[in-house]
Amino acid sequence: MNGRSFAVITQDAFSERIALVDDESIDVAFKLKEDDDRLNLFDVVLGKITRNVPALQGAFVDIGKETAFLSYRTKEQLAEGSFGVFQVIQESYAQKEAKLTTNLTVFGVYLNYFPFSTNSIKTEEQSLLEKRGIIQANTDGAWLVKSTAKNASNDSLITEISSLKNVFAIIENAKQERRLGVLYSFGNKFDHLKRRLPLYDTVYTNDPALLNNLEIDYKPLSPKNIAIIEELDKEIFTSLSPNVPLKCGAELVFDECEACTVIDVNSGSSLDGTKDNNILKVNIQAAKEIAKQLKMRNIGGSVLIDFITPKTAQTKKAVVDALSKSIVNDDVKVYDFTRLGFVELTRKRGYTQKIDPDIIQVWKLRKDLSRLPLTVKSVQIKYPTSLEPIVKRINQNDWFSDIKISIDCIPSPTDSFAIQII
Repeated sequence: MNGRSFAVITQDAFSERIALVDDESIDVAFKLKEDDDRLNLFDVVLGKITRNVPALQGAFVDIGKETAFLSYRTKEQLAEGSFGVFQVIQESYAQKEAKLTTNLTVFGVYLNYFPFSTNSIKTEEQSLLEKRGIIQANTDGAWLVKSTAKNASNDSLITEISSLKNVFAIIENAKQERRLGVLYSFGNKFDHLKRRLPLYDTVYTNDPALLNNLEIDYKPLSPKNIAIIEELDKEIFTSLSPNVPLKCGAELVFDECEACTVIDVNSGSSLDGTKDNNILKVNIQAAKEIAKQLKMRNIGGSVLIDFITPKTAQTKKAVVDALSKSIVNDDVKVYDFTRLGFVELTRKRGYTQKIDPDIIQVWKLRKDLSRLPLTVKSVQIKYPTSLEPIVKRINQNDWFSDIKISIDCIPSPTDSFAIQII
């Protein structure tokens, strides 16, 4: 997946997967084929102020299934017991509540719409669209015209403006019911990446139905390019594992804690030959992979990276420079080496995409089943009793329905799933 720009979107009975590839940068996401009622980033909710907390300059808000926190930007507070429309600007994680704002944004591919604001964000693209007569300088709400709009057709832009206003109308109608919870969802990370598909000239898919209302020319996935799916799955698996192998033989180890994330560069068998030169080579390769993993894992907050300690100020600078240059289109601030030898950085937290280890086992089991010879007609899958809940989910959601093999699942004193050909 090097040196190219394309998108891949696929599905099977178990999940939907997507990857956006831009030269050396890649972003991936997946969505399980079962109901997911978790609160997502940028969801618009109806909430009720339950308690103002002046010391925290904010308030706790009841949004139905959970409590969130609203930060006040001014001294003016909302009355306790009052209702309001809010937007999620940070998903809940660990023991921390989701964070809300009263400044609503309706997101599009080419524009963002701010229905409660009056001041559009002036950009070169904004002026261009005003000259083309597509948006008016004085209109309801405000707009942010993205750089992607520069090459978009007038019809595409006019359609999106109408669509964004319709979304706001849906939100306004939904709030009349006074039911706490989500009024409108922009979806999870998978849906976020899917909305960007029109920006790619080449889109591969194994099911055109995934593109539904998107006017996109696509290329079907065939045996000739099936390796693309294998590469996509490999990237997703890597982003779900705490250990990431590097081509040089070293390894990254990710340890995500509530307060921060620690990344250790494990040299392994990579340090052969001239030691100083190899240390720099391993660290630069690690820096490039870390930049990619930060985005794919949606790591946010404070991050400490324990590189293999460079010996000179020059090589330290080379490592920090390599890390900074590898970060593309991402909200990351890189700092220097600390006295303890860590490189510090901060990243704005985006969509969270956590998945429990049992689901990863199901994914790997599906892969193993798909690689069986075509002559195999039936198998027995043995599983430990601890995985009984996940086996029930497999059966309830028909996660293996597209695999043309007769499958019988039975409990067994094993440590993980085991396939036995019958």
